[in-house]
Amino acid sequence: MIAYWDTSAFVLLYLAVPGKPDAEFIFQTAELNLISKLTVLEAYRAFAFLAGRGQISRMDARRAIERLRRDLPRLSARSVDGILQGTTLEKYISLLERHWRLGTNDVLHLTSAASWKNEFKRDITLVTRDTQLAAAARRERLKAEVLSS
Repeated sequence: MIAYWDTSAFVLLYLAVPGKPDAEFIFQTAELNLISKLTVLEAYRAFAFLAGRGQISRMDARRAIERLRRDLPRLSARSVDGILQGTTLEKYISLLERHWRLGTNDVLHLTSAASWKNEFKRDITLVTRDTQLAAAARRERLKAEVLSS
């Protein structure tokens, strides 16, 4: 399986929370793990947000950030800038029109996964905790795996 991770699922890999074992299993068994560089920024923000609200310790947030930094060279990450050009921009606009209830970042994740599917000419599984995003992915002929929270 080629897995594309949205942020809601990706952060599970770095925190001791429900759903982590399922996320780790997918991450370890996937042939390739794909993310958007947007996911990295959103993950950093999630760790800081959770620490700020007292849901995780500041030390756990720092550890998560350091582990993510160490993992980055092993991840295939696509820049959001690439979505803002040519046929990928047209794909984004088309997806935005069809899935207008999704937020901007969710449509960016959907566009990234769909673009990689076209590039690799292989199935991509979008890994998420968001059932609405998973449903949109399936409507776009992507596979989707919803992790429990």
